[in-house]
Amino acid sequence: MPESDASSLRKRRDELQSSVVQLLGSVAKLEEKIRKEMSFRAGADELEELNALRTRLETDFRKSTVALTTTQNRLETIVRGLEEVTQKRSPIKELKARVDLYHELGVALKADQFIRFIVEQALRRLAEYGTHHLNKLSSGRYSFGSETDDFLVLDLVRRGTSAFAIVFMFGSSAIVT
Repeated sequence: MPESDASSLRKRRDELQSSVVQLLGSVAKLEEKIRKEMSFRAGADELEELNALRTRLETDFRKSTVALTTTQNRLETIVRGLEEVTQKRSPIKELKARVDLYHELGVALKADQFIRFIVEQALRRLAEYGTHHLNKLSSGRYSFGSETDDFLVLDLVRRGTSAFAIVFMFGSSAIVT
């Protein structure tokens, strides 16, 4: 082999060895960078570290799946609860309207107003029953009527006008013509 070929091969070998040294340095730097990024312990087996990382990730995934399922169940429960609330609001509105009506009735029928109501109803009924008898006695000419606390005698011949009236107010009486 000629000397120039051998020299050129040595030169090429040296260049390749220099490249290999540079590459080994780069590989070492990359390994260190990967170890830092992957949080590998110095001197630990990378495969074991990766398997441990995979196991942790799988465990976290299962926990996340369980948490997601739990959250979905809670959400479904909340949606059902909201639907029930919506369904119950309609009867509540109706019941509130009834409560308001009963409250109005209660206010209207307070002790003094209740007594007034009873007296007015009693006078109205007395006027109705008395009209039946007064019609017989007057041959259909007169009837009784009532206005709040008063009894009225109405002349039916003059179409219900009061030709005269007898007014009874809580035990007193007067004749008005």
